Amino acid sequence: MSLILGIVFTNRAIVISDGRVKNASTGLVIDEKFDKTRKINDNVILGFSGDREFSIWLLELFENVCKQDISKLKADHVANILCKIAQEGVNYRKNLKDPIPTDFQMIAAGKNSKGIMALYNFGVPTNFEIKEYIPTAKTFVYSILYPDTKGLHNAFEKIMADYPDKGLEDYINLLFIKAANMDNSINTNLFMKEIELGVN
Repeated sequence: MSLILGIVFTNRAIVISDGRVKNASTGLVIDEKFDKTRKINDNVILGFSGDREFSIWLLELFENVCKQDISKLKADHVANILCKIAQEGVNYRKNLKDPIPTDFQMIAAGKNSKGIMALYNFGVPTNFEIKEYIPTAKTFVYSILYPDTKGLHNAFEKIMADYPDKGLEDYINLLFIKAANMDNSINTNLFMKEIELGVN
């Protein structure tokens, strides 16, 4: 499994992933430095969790489908397009003669079609219902993709409460260290994509 963290402020979006990939069948680590984040354009960044081959296939298909307009897409458009393609792909794999179970989740973050920063997540656990989170001037929003999402949300909240003088980077590092100590399918080789409003 993976740990993906998306954080969005009114003027900034960040997506962070760990770098470990395990073979689903054998449980053996096959990669320690696999970046599960992507920058689509100056408006949108992504993070994905679950089946690596499926995620790569999905991103390649998305890039082919959206080739002409990819630089203009906003976060909500990207989330809608990827969610639709992913759902069709998962359903196709489920209906094969020898079904292929697919574990998949994704975060899309950045500027949406209304010109504000937003965070979207979707995947198998949400039955491909896109969840939208909008920050306010006083608070940022975040989403965690991990099997025990509620447990890590609570851990992230506790880290921020226990260390009020730390910065965001410290909170992120502490969360990934805690998760890696709880689950050997996660490591602390972090990959991050970031965008800011008005900055190219």
